[in-house]
Formats: sequence, structure tokens, C-alpha cells
Amino acid sequence: LTGKYRQGAAAPAGSGARFVAFGDYMSRWHPSHARQETLQAADAYSAIAEGAGLTPSQLAILWCRTRPFIAAHGAVIIGGTSLSQLEENLAAFALPAEALTEEMVGAINEVHMRCRDPSNSL
Repeated sequence: LTGKYRQGAAAPAGSGARFVAFGDYMSRWHPSHARQETLQAADAYSAIAEGAGLTPSQLAILWCRTRPFIAAHGAVIIGGTSLSQLEENLAAFALPAEALTEEMVGAINEVHMRCRDPSNSL
């Protein structure tokens, strides 16, 4: 969700990056094993976020926060491996729900329809 494993991007610095430190960590989502459609979807979601001035993780949190079934009966679970990631995630809760525009929802839905199973399990 952070966007740090995008196609063609250099590997994140530091040994704390799980996909760098552990070559087969969560292999079905690992950039070296993932389907092309999955990688393209991750890039497209990142582009939607960047177009709105958000990070990919902030877009994901905003999306979850604004789904009626989560807002009414659930919770958004966040996590980070660094203080900066935690701060980035928490900042998404300060965003107004209106920050997720209908245009963004449409773009997200288009990406989802192109890659409905990013886990490559079906």
C-alpha cells in the first residue's frame, strides 16, 4: 500500500523492506512473482492517489473509511514498520470523506474491474 514496490522502481533502501530482506515473503504479491495485471493495478492505484495529492496508503485508508459497511459496523486497521509510515497512515484519518471524489471512485472501480483478483489465487 505504500507504493514502494512499483514496477521499474528501485528497491527501497534499508534492510527493513520485507520484499528486499525476505525474497519470497508473501510470494503471490512479491513484485518478482506477481501477475502483470496486479503490478499494473498497483501502479494505477498509485497514480490515482498521486493525482489527488495523496499517498497510495492514504488513498486505501480513505477508501476503507468511506465504505458504508465499514463506517457503520467496522474499523480500518492500519500498520507501519516505521514512525513515518504510522504518521502517514494517521494523517489519512484527518482527511474529509469528500476528499474521495466521485471521479476517484470511478477510476478506482475501473482499475478493480481490470484486476479483480490481485492475489492471483483464482
